[in-house]
Amino acid sequence: MNLDKITAIWLLTVAIIGGALRLMSRKEKPKDARQRITEFCIGLIGSVFTAYLTFEFVYGYFENVRVAVSVAGIAAWMGTDALIALKTIIFEYLKRKTGV
Repeated sequence: MNLDKITAIWLLTVAIIGGALRLMSRKEKPKDARQRITEFCIGLIGSVFTAYLTFEFVYGYFENVRVAVSVAGIAAWMGTDALIALKTIIFEYLKRKTGV
């Protein structure tokens, strides 16, 4: 799929907000400023990656950009737990569809 610029900006914005919320809600906080900045940057990169993967999966099934961006934001907030949950949902859906 070729993302247009507006969709890419929305996806990036939602992913950054979701990732920032996830990092701020962590119980264990880094001790010094350098460690905080490093963890924040790495966490945001991971959140954006998770959001993009989720966006592609959801868009492939629903072909609705709004739904895909929304679910991607939730995935950015949940982190890799969202990818595991998404995989489970997809497998269950495919089992029902194919009867396997």
